[in-house]
Amino acid sequence: MRFFSFAVLLLLGVVGCGGGGDAGGTSLQQQYQQALKATDARSRAIRLIQIAYKQNSAGDLQGAQASVGAAAEAAREITDVNEKAETLASVAYAAGTVGWMTEASKLVKETRGAIEKADNQETAAAATAKMAVVYGKFLDNATAGETYMKQAEETAGKIEAPDQRASALLSIAGRYHEAGRTDEAQRVADAASELVRALEDPRRRADLLGEAAERYHKIGQTDQAVALLEEAETTIQAIEGNLVSQSYALLNLAEKWHAVGQKNRAAQSLQKAEDTAYKIAEQGEKDPVLQRLNKQRDKLL
Repeated sequence: MRFFSFAVLLLLGVVGCGGGGDAGGTSLQQQYQQALKATDARSRAIRLIQIAYKQNSAGDLQGAQASVGAAAEAAREITDVNEKAETLASVAYAAGTVGWMTEASKLVKETRGAIEKADNQETAAAATAKMAVVYGKFLDNATAGETYMKQAEETAGKIEAPDQRASALLSIAGRYHEAGRTDEAQRVADAASELVRALEDPRRRADLLGEAAERYHKIGQTDQAVALLEEAETTIQAIEGNLVSQSYALLNLAEKWHAVGQKNRAAQSLQKAEDTAYKIAEQGEKDPVLQRLNKQRDKLL
């Protein structure tokens, strides 16, 4: 098997996880070895996928494929049926990204089997859409890509909770965009936005308006994205009697403003979040909000 040959060479030092590394000076090879030690299979798979992308960017194709192979093995160990479907789809996508098409082809088949066992329709819809992109983008099978994207929409349509259905549709819209199908991405994002606007819970409505805005921005609809974020801003004001929820909603909004290139608006939302957080009377509730705010400030500003 190709993966085992890469892994053996990697351990012998013949195939490097290459240069690069994190800001703390940890090399990609060290990160790879550390990731292999993660006891939780899903966490191990996710970390290995992240390392594979770094290796691929650094030009270490063999190292990237070795990491994808190890991520695939970790994904197969996952016992939770929903997490397994979601993770296998992500590993299949990573395999395509690093040019390992035989592994990508194998993994989408395993993903299909895992999706059939999943009992969470939102997860199933998202995993199916990601699998569809692998077929169309990497495996040169537009017919399968179209079939599975439609299946993802059908699965999302069966979700009873409107907020979960909207979230699934937004995920699918993102996959349509990745597949280069902007019109379909906008159609699905429009359907999701209608659902979001009808939600009674202002916190959930504000967060999902932000998600929708980010999707519109990615498909080139910047004016629509800004309008949705302004709508989210107004919605947050309707979160009454819960300063913690208001603060977190404003932090989420700041992230979305930053994602659509509006750094000044992101800074304003952070300031509003801070002002709101300092009004929280219970210190045990206030501290986690301020900790996240400080991390976000470093990241966004």
